[in-house]
Amino acid sequence: MLLLAGCAAKLVPDDYAGPTAVVRDSNANAVNGGFFKSDHAEIYAMTAVDGKGIPDAFSSTSSASEGLGMGMRLKNEERRVLIKPMKVTLFAIIFYPAPISTLFNPTYETRRTVNFNPVAGQTYVVRGKLGKSGSDVWIETAGGQRVTQ
Repeated sequence: MLLLAGCAAKLVPDDYAGPTAVVRDSNANAVNGGFFKSDHAEIYAMTAVDGKGIPDAFSSTSSASEGLGMGMRLKNEERRVLIKPMKVTLFAIIFYPAPISTLFNPTYETRRTVNFNPVAGQTYVVRGKLGKSGSDVWIETAGGQRVTQ
């Protein structure tokens, strides 16, 4: 597991006043495993822009869940992006906070690099599907329209 928060790229300079868009990571199907089973959830995240690592929900959830055993504290990330064509890396996984749980449970991990052309003022969400019949991850508008291939 690679945590990129310490070497993360700054996507929008602090003094930038021009147009931007927002991209949010997401999660789905969170399960409280109870006393004998691990918590888990599907995490969909943007992990890099133009090859540079950025803070993401997978890394944030991993860090927030440290020391909780099989418990989990979900943390999504949201970031502003410049209005320009970019290549983004998307990552999706069924996340288990206890690494041993991945030995006995499916993770259906998938990673894709896609072209992304954000529109000023728009909010986007990283979504996907994970499962036996195939896994995919993409970016869509907040209204649910898919915008990456």
